[in-house]
Order: sequence, then structure tokens, then C-alpha cells
Amino acid sequence: MRIAASNVAEAFLEFRATGRVVHFDALAFAVDQAGFAQDFEMLGEGSIAVVGGSIYSATKAAVISLGKSLAVELAPRGVRVNVLSPGPIDTPILKKVGLSADQLKEFEASLAAKSLLKRWGTSDEVARAARFLLSEDSSNITGTELIIDGGVRLS
Repeated sequence: MRIAASNVAEAFLEFRATGRVVHFDALAFAVDQAGFAQDFEMLGEGSIAVVGGSIYSATKAAVISLGKSLAVELAPRGVRVNVLSPGPIDTPILKKVGLSADQLKEFEASLAAKSLLKRWGTSDEVARAARFLLSEDSSNITGTELIIDGGVRLS
């Protein structure tokens, strides 16, 4: 239940209390002059099932559902809400999961092989997707999940 509190409940309660969300693993948001978040993106990975990861996957699915619900609730205020769902992204946290160098290399290779693009994504690619969703170029996009996984979920 700690995962559920971390991934969903804390962020939702924070939003309800302050009108802002400052975490959902990672989060980008734009604040208007009055200080209210006008557009924000949550990160979730609830579109896939992983053996041994039922609670984690369920909380990520809850983030996606929360994003859609908030899009409906906040649209009358002019607030757009979208969810970013990254797949394998090369970040420093991979080095901290307790795998040996050989295990890590094998894990990275196995996920790259599942990608249609045959590589891991970068945090810069996720940031550019968030920047797009926060820009005027996406002014008619709300309540959607943007999957940034190189096609992993299609393979």
C-alpha cells in the first residue's frame, strides 16, 4: 500500500489541497499568473502488466484514470490534463536497483529488444514530450495518455 500512497493518493491530496501537483514520479506543469496550474502532465505506466508488479501497475493505471477524470473536472476552468507514460528510459536509477553489471546489461538488452526502435528512450525525449503538451501546439489535447516507449507496448 506504500506504493499506492506514493503514486496516487499523496499527489491527489496535494492537488486537492493546493491546486497544484508537484509530483507523480515526475511532473511538468505550467502556472498562470494567478499561480494556478493551467496544464499539467502526470507520468504513468499502467498500460502494461508485469509479473510481480501488480500493485505498481495498478497504481500507474490509477494515475492514468485520475488524469482522465481531472481532465473532465478541470476543463470548465480551462485546465488541460494529460498523462505521459514512458517505457524504458535510460536514467541513473537503473544503476541503483541492485543488479550486478552483467545482470543490468542483460536487462537493458532485453528491454531494448522489445522496443520496435531497438533502443531505450532518454529523459530528454520525455521532457520534450512534456514541453509539447505544455505548449500552445497542443492546445486542443486533453485527457489523453501519451505513450513514450519506442513501441514496446506494440511488440
